[in-house]
Amino acid sequence: MPRRKWQQNFLSFQTPKEFVRFIQNLRKENFDLVLDFHGLFKSGLITFLTGVKRRVGYTRKFSKEGNFLFTNDLVVLPDYKINRVEKNLLLVKHLGLKTDEHNALIPISEKDREVVASTIFPGLTSFSGPKIIMHPGSSPSTPYKRWDVRRFAQVADIIIQKYRGKIFFTAGNDERELVNNITAQMNETQFVLCQPETLTQLAEAIRRCDLFIGNDTAPMHLAAFVGIPVIALFGPTDPIENAPFGKGEAVVIRKRCFL
Repeated sequence: MPRRKWQQNFLSFQTPKEFVRFIQNLRKENFDLVLDFHGLFKSGLITFLTGVKRRVGYTRKFSKEGNFLFTNDLVVLPDYKINRVEKNLLLVKHLGLKTDEHNALIPISEKDREVVASTIFPGLTSFSGPKIIMHPGSSPSTPYKRWDVRRFAQVADIIIQKYRGKIFFTAGNDERELVNNITAQMNETQFVLCQPETLTQLAEAIRRCDLFIGNDTAPMHLAAFVGIPVIALFGPTDPIENAPFGKGEAVVIRKRCFL
């Protein structure tokens, strides 16, 4: 669903036509089941418009924006807060599937591994120190999740000086300036800018490191899923609901004043 395109061209005459065509194509698939993990109005509306008879979602208490009106097989969640991954798994468990021994699967192809090895980690096969991957960014709409650039710079210097580690900064296209601000404040100059082309390549880059340090973002969850230790820096978002979920070790650091 080209959501961003539709939002940008909301007043365009073509947008309603494209939306109708999108729904028509969904209906042609004749799906048997819909799972609405989002629990929001927009996801509920699309869920309903698919025409699928069985539409699984959350009860009124655990959904938002009237989402429960669009689903007809409602799942009740515990009254206490749980991780978002656990919340999604309960929706799957409702179907009778076993989730207790699930393993997150990140489909990293051999080509992805080769690309990462040749572009990000060349010449590091003999490096014996710890490899630390840092992700200082967040989506443009959530800058409040970001730890201060000065502190990232200080931690990076300490890791290099005290532990002889190698720092790998990950950054999306719109986060390059953020990383530049950090490295400009560092005393050390030995670091690697890591900008994979795909999420699976990013997962492979993270997998090759010994520790992930970063904000509450998608790369943090990728790190947990591929099984490396995670230091997660939380600001205003709830660490109970958004903490890294995986079999690897994870430490959540949170302070109400995130400056």
